[in-house]
Amino acid sequence: MTKTLIIFIMVTLVYAAGVYPQDNTDTGDEGLNCGWFCQLDRWLARTDSEVQGYVETGERSTLEDFEEDLDDTDYSYFKYRVKFSQDATEQIGYRIAGYVYDKDYDQADNLDNVSRTFTGGIDWRVWEAENRSLTLDLDLLLRDKQYFNSPVYEYERVKAAPGIMYRAEGLYTLKLRAGLDRYEYEEAPEKDQFIPFAKAEGRRYLLDKALTLSGSYTIKAAREPGKGKERIHRDVRAGADYKFGLAGIYKAMAHAGWGNRDTRQDEEIDADYDYEYFFWYVKTVHRISDTVKTDLKYRYYTKDYLTASLDHTGFSLCNGWDLEALDTPAHRLWWGIDLEHRDVEYDETDSGYRKDTVEAAVNYKRKKNYKLKAGLQANLYDYEDPSRDKTRYYTVLSGEKYLKDGDLLLGIHVKLRFTEYEERNDDDKSAVRVEMRYKF
Repeated sequence: MTKTLIIFIMVTLVYAAGVYPQDNTDTGDEGLNCGWFCQLDRWLARTDSEVQGYVETGERSTLEDFEEDLDDTDYSYFKYRVKFSQDATEQIGYRIAGYVYDKDYDQADNLDNVSRTFTGGIDWRVWEAENRSLTLDLDLLLRDKQYFNSPVYEYERVKAAPGIMYRAEGLYTLKLRAGLDRYEYEEAPEKDQFIPFAKAEGRRYLLDKALTLSGSYTIKAAREPGKGKERIHRDVRAGADYKFGLAGIYKAMAHAGWGNRDTRQDEEIDADYDYEYFFWYVKTVHRISDTVKTDLKYRYYTKDYLTASLDHTGFSLCNGWDLEALDTPAHRLWWGIDLEHRDVEYDETDSGYRKDTVEAAVNYKRKKNYKLKAGLQANLYDYEDPSRDKTRYYTVLSGEKYLKDGDLLLGIHVKLRFTEYEERNDDDKSAVRVEMRYKF
């Protein structure tokens, strides 16, 4: 019933936007036939506002969310999100959002769950002079995750994080943030966590902004009162981007990071693991001509899990191509081709694999009118255990319609998946998303 009601509301909004009535200025009856949507638009038009949302339903697998999940368990899902943001004044802006995600696993009933997430935030530029500014902000999060058949996993998360940012345009940006993050388990209070944290990050521009240096440091004290434990988690990131502006090599990037994470931070993942990670990557961008661009990326990473036998090391090599076929004031047509090879080795199991991906997509856009996309992707998985080998194909079709000079966007996206297994029956899945974005 709830799903039907949500879909009905979204379709009603889309219909109302699509039949937006016109003012009868010629007859002097302006506003006489203006419905509730029109009246709301006029009220919000006094400030810079944006409403966006989507409804999505379909089927996925855990491997698409969490590469360490080798069982590749399928589940059906239904999710929707609504976000409203507004610049109340030239100095103050705020945002609120709600997100609901319902999952029903095919062969893992203990993981069936629904999560409800609500976020909010405010930005206040308290000082500005020439090219410098000082901004205060506050981010809030409330999440309630309920498991239908495993109440011991259920938790409520509350997070508050005020911050400050100082920006010198074209020179540097400094950000400081500190806050509290709390997890409360109603059926398993020994798992409760209280996490104070702080984060500092910065960005420095040099050589007329050709060189960008960036870095961040985060520290968290994860306290578990029920177990009498406290663990210190750190996260360190550093990177450098340099824009050569040459035909042979337009831009180069090198980034690295080390730290500790928790899989609960990723909404798509239902497993609860702590791990330590390390990664680095280098990437180059090459503009072959005005219509052809390519990039190369090599990434190396490791993960060391504290409570699971999922420790592994891997690398990936990616190559992407953008081919501009047509670009006029009214039309644009372009192709995208992406290639990737990934190699992963597990320390304690024979679960290592190699994955090769080929993806191609064609995009057409009639500017300020509509956009169409069609894409194909093939993923070849070659495991150390041959019984897990498979080839997974995706077909993606999408369309977006722009109304009111591009301020209103209506879109639909369809994804079809077909998996060919070496030693299992083949299967197919699908998903569809309807979205809307409206700028006032």
